[in-house]
Amino acid sequence: MLAYACCISFQTSLKFQKFE
Repeated sequence: MLAYACCISFQTSLKFQKFE
């Protein structure tokens, strides 16, 4: 479960970087 949350957080971070 922790790995899943980490993956989501990583993907979200990438999305935010693209919007920047």
